[in-house]
Amino acid sequence: MKDVNAECTEFLVVLPIGPQFDDPAVLKRIAEALHEEFPEAVFTVADGDRGENFAVYPILGKADSGQPMARMPAEGIVAAISDFLEENFATIRKPMLH
Repeated sequence: MKDVNAECTEFLVVLPIGPQFDDPAVLKRIAEALHEEFPEAVFTVADGDRGENFAVYPILGKADSGQPMARMPAEGIVAAISDFLEENFATIRKPMLH
């Protein structure tokens, strides 16, 4: 059972639009890098409903699970995760044309 006062440590990361993010190896690399940088967090890396930038959503729980919902994550953690993604994976966002 989840602690009633537990802070959110689970996040959904949605990748930006671009064929380079269709590669399963890239998704795996991103997931591994997130785990290394934020070992206390759990990440689900998804490629559905993509936008122009990385999107990070805290997962507070499931409404029908019978478990208490987690509290919102500490201020700045979502921004820190987004910044990490932009700093480390922005170079693969726009493939170079030859």
